[in-house]
Amino acid sequence: MPKPQRFGIKVWALADSRNAYLCNFQIYTGKHENTMELGLSYRVVYDLMQPYLNNGYKLYTDNFIL
Repeated sequence: MPKPQRFGIKVWALADSRNAYLCNFQIYTGKHENTMELGLSYRVVYDLMQPYLNNGYKLYTDNFIL
C-alpha cells in the first residue's frame, strides 16, 4: 500500500456505499491551531460524521492509517 503524500492537497469524502451519494467532504488545510487533537484520523471522521451522529447510521471504514 502506498504511503499518503506528505505535501499537497488532501480531500476527505463521506459517501453512501449503496448509491455513491456524496454526503459530506472536507478539504484538509492543515492542523487546527489552539485545539487539542486526538489525531488527524479522529478529527476527520468526527467532522464528517457530525451531522449524522445519533441518527442510527453505521460507519464502516477501511484500514487506512495516517
